[in-house]
Amino acid sequence: MNVPPDFDMEPNLKGRVRFTHRRTADGADIYFVANKMNDPVRGACLFRASGKRPELWRPETGRIERTAAYSETNGCVSVQLRLEPTESVFVVFREKTPKNKAAVADKATPELKPVQEIAGPWDLRFPPNWGAPEKVTLEKLISWTEHADVGVKYFSGTAVYSKTITVPANLLGQDKPLYLDLGSVAVIAEVRLNGKNLGILWKRPFRVDVSAAAKAGDNELEVKVVNLWPNRLIRDSGLPEKDRLTWSTWNPYRSTDPLLPSGLLGPVRLMSAE
Repeated sequence: MNVPPDFDMEPNLKGRVRFTHRRTADGADIYFVANKMNDPVRGACLFRASGKRPELWRPETGRIERTAAYSETNGCVSVQLRLEPTESVFVVFREKTPKNKAAVADKATPELKPVQEIAGPWDLRFPPNWGAPEKVTLEKLISWTEHADVGVKYFSGTAVYSKTITVPANLLGQDKPLYLDLGSVAVIAEVRLNGKNLGILWKRPFRVDVSAAAKAGDNELEVKVVNLWPNRLIRDSGLPEKDRLTWSTWNPYRSTDPLLPSGLLGPVRLMSAE
């Protein structure tokens, strides 16, 4: 019947990207496209939305990007998508294709490249009366479960990393977006730079824009990390009741169970736009 597929993609994206599609009462087509991999993907996706301009709606920020680079052939609109690990985006078609596409295009999310790795040492502070010491110093980033101190190894809760980092002046300036990439985190992080709260990171990529908070020279970085609580339950399951820090009506864990990686694992890097 010569009907093109509702959604298609380049061969390198097949098996890596998933989608769903619905149409609103006023005729807008909304596609939800998700990268199910732990690696970034990039390539062309085809949408059966003839005569309409694509917009990228970012679910994490609410930002809407009017895509300038797209083409239409055989009733399908081709859009180049770049999705970070496990990232998703709404591709929305609600307006007719303008005569001058570039004139209405917003600035797209920039390509980033690492420009500086932030190495140790790191100061790591723990809350009182929760089994861990008040503070330890890490020469390099490791999972808490690899630390020699038993209180750190089995800690569950919130701990705070702090460090002074040096930002070169040439990385800052107008139209020079600067990002802090935490690498791997287990499991959630909140970032502060020079006292400014930059928000909570809960999924890959654990990355935040620090352009407005960074300054040339020394900057005070603080990363608050929260892990899951099985590690403490595993520890307490092998202790006498009087020595336990946690109680639950049902504990599925045993003292011999493997621990879950926890903390800021890195590598931590500054990234800037190409």
